[in-house]
Amino acid sequence: MQSNTSKFSQKLKEILDNLEPHIRECEWKDKHSHCENKFKITKEDIEFLNLLKVPPPNFCPTCRRMRRLVFMGSNRFFKP
Repeated sequence: MQSNTSKFSQKLKEILDNLEPHIRECEWKDKHSHCENKFKITKEDIEFLNLLKVPPPNFCPTCRRMRRLVFMGSNRFFKP
């Protein structure tokens, strides 16, 4: 995928090339009780990130799921 912003593409390539499997701390680790606090980034995850050309996550899978689903059903306040 070709990006229109060469600086972003260059920086992202640099980040993904230097990325190794490790354990990361979630940015919301003390915000709520459901957070997993730490999560692994595996070799397979890094390959997938390279395939999609996206930066590595800063939130644990549970926090990411909460962020995605926060607006689900917000358009129905009353019983139809």
